[in-house]
Amino acid sequence: MLQVIMSRFGIEKYLSSRYFSSWLILTIDTVVSVVSTLIAYLLVRGLFTNPVFTVWYGFWLLAGSCVLSVFSFIVFRTFRSVIRHTTLREIWKLGGAVLFKDLLMFFYVLFLPQKPSPPYAALSMGFLLDVLVTLFLLLALRLCMIVVYDLIKLKQSRRANSRQVLVYGTGDKSVSLVTRLQNSPHYRVVGFLTYGKSLRKHTIAECPVYYFENQHSVEYLRDRVDVDAILFATNDDAQQEQERLIRYCTEQGVKILIAPPIDEVIDGKIMKQSIREIKIEDLLGRPEIRISMDEIIANFRGRTILVTGAAGSIGSELCRQLATFGVKELILFDNGETPMHNLRLELEERYPA
Repeated sequence: MLQVIMSRFGIEKYLSSRYFSSWLILTIDTVVSVVSTLIAYLLVRGLFTNPVFTVWYGFWLLAGSCVLSVFSFIVFRTFRSVIRHTTLREIWKLGGAVLFKDLLMFFYVLFLPQKPSPPYAALSMGFLLDVLVTLFLLLALRLCMIVVYDLIKLKQSRRANSRQVLVYGTGDKSVSLVTRLQNSPHYRVVGFLTYGKSLRKHTIAECPVYYFENQHSVEYLRDRVDVDAILFATNDDAQQEQERLIRYCTEQGVKILIAPPIDEVIDGKIMKQSIREIKIEDLLGRPEIRISMDEIIANFRGRTILVTGAAGSIGSELCRQLATFGVKELILFDNGETPMHNLRLELEERYPA
């Protein structure tokens, strides 16, 4: 029902955009702050019977709340934060802005030309209610926007047939990788994967922790959790598991992926092409050895070469390579008469010189 309403009024398309406008956030926060002041004023007016609480007094109170709210939010720069990535620090900044606004409101009310002055108890309760209601509504608004945004992203990822992955490990780099993949339309993290049962009932970053012990564990994850691939955050993790998890996954047809280094991440996002299937070079634990074919050819050119075991699979391929190096003479040695004869005929046909 919620998604139908958002789709009909274009809200889904707007929320799925990259970021909200800072000025729109400032406007919404200001409206929420003014409404909170109105609620606090009406509550105090209902609790305290005093002639000072007139419609005109309420108008000036709301006008002051509007101006001072804008000023406070600009000073604390709360409207510059990306709501979908709200952290505890942003919440503290929001609370500081609300307290600063009500501190200014206190001096503003004292200088209002209203006689008699409001009772001290009414002012104290009014400011306390204003702080609490404003904070509650601002945080509730942000929470709702985050929930709606997550629902939209989940819906979009299902439409795009995103690949479901488990992130190996529970270290800082693995958790950071999950955070970077939260907005990815191509990959959906369904949990973490560790060896052993020590963390099997835990959740990290709202993702469950799965475990493996043998090949049957990987088979279970593939069939019951519907895992398409295992994603490693670093090459070191992949090297440690090459004789265990990687072998299990290869036997069960589960893809092995490796994430790019942090310096290859663009604008905090991991591009689809950046995550790739693991290669043998990732598991070597050393730089790849580059062979200079020019130097090898120079060593064999114009020489007489004897190849033992020439009729075998490795020896025959070695002979084919040597035949292209411009050797003076190629001598084949093997005890297999038939394969040796076939290889000699092949070389004479392909390299008649």
